[in-house]
Amino acid sequence: MNLPKTLSEKLFASIEEILKLPKSAIYILQVLSKEKEATIEKLMELANISRRTAHECLKKMRDYGLVKRKASEIEGRLRYVYFLAPLPEIIEVLRKTLQRKLKNLEELQKRLGDEQNE
Repeated sequence: MNLPKTLSEKLFASIEEILKLPKSAIYILQVLSKEKEATIEKLMELANISRRTAHECLKKMRDYGLVKRKASEIEGRLRYVYFLAPLPEIIEVLRKTLQRKLKNLEELQKRLGDEQNE
């Protein structure tokens, strides 16, 4: 992802705020943005996080659709290499999440209105 620095900072801030991801997940996204792809070992080193934290964050971000992985043979071993989803897919994840939150608020508002009218 080749966005100007301030734009990528805004994107990461939006991801953190909308999806409520921990800082360690945002660090991983930032590393992947710069490195294009990385193994879990490289992510651990560059984001300064534990293996467990890296696994948890990557699973959550893969579930959201922010990060993808592919199997790759590295030094004679099969390993996963992680990379960011394309920007339009990331924006779509954020948009759908905001729509879902707005729908929940509208339903809450309707229920509160129904209770007051009883």
